[in-house]
Amino acid sequence: MVVTALSHHPQVRMYGEVFNPSSQNGTHRFPDPRQVMEAFWTSPNIGIAAHAYIGRKPGVLRFMGPQKWYNDLWEHFPAKLRVISLRRRDLLARFVSHAKAKQTNIWNRYGEDIRKVTQSVSIDIDQLLKDADFVRGCWQAIDKQFPERLVVYYEDMCEQWEVEQRRIQEYLKLKPADIVPSSNKVGRSLQEDVSNYEQVVNALNKKKAWKRLKG
Repeated sequence: MVVTALSHHPQVRMYGEVFNPSSQNGTHRFPDPRQVMEAFWTSPNIGIAAHAYIGRKPGVLRFMGPQKWYNDLWEHFPAKLRVISLRRRDLLARFVSHAKAKQTNIWNRYGEDIRKVTQSVSIDIDQLLKDADFVRGCWQAIDKQFPERLVVYYEDMCEQWEVEQRRIQEYLKLKPADIVPSSNKVGRSLQEDVSNYEQVVNALNKKKAWKRLKG
């Protein structure tokens, strides 16, 4: 969402997930993060996307790392780098989104393709809670390494797009421009996307664990 929106700004050139070998921008197969940065980061006006969990241990799900490559990725970034840390307040929705994308191999839809992915997933409570703790740990590491980072929440972008885009452009010192993402939301409500939704809710109530799912 952030990448496709900023890619429409006349001052910026964006690359998504260059450190993910499974993504389109990761097919370069450079094994060293310095090689990747040299290949893509050829100008200060270029932006790249990187998941905060790359190289973080221990990952909970196999798509959450630790990765085969780039385990020392964060050592190569300067502390004053302009970093936009995109987060979700609803860590249950975040977990479901990743689990569903991994199961269906549908991560994004673009342009006029606004079809929802109708397949549902079954959620394991223990993995869900471990994942939430892991994600907050990743955010804490980002906060520590990049004290001047800009935190942006997905929910805020959905509810007040213009306000959040203005914040992002001001942070990046860009000339104001009306930009919109070309990616589309593929998820449905949690009740539709989680096949054992009632079981999940009951278990979270019993464990009194809802606070652990607030980002």
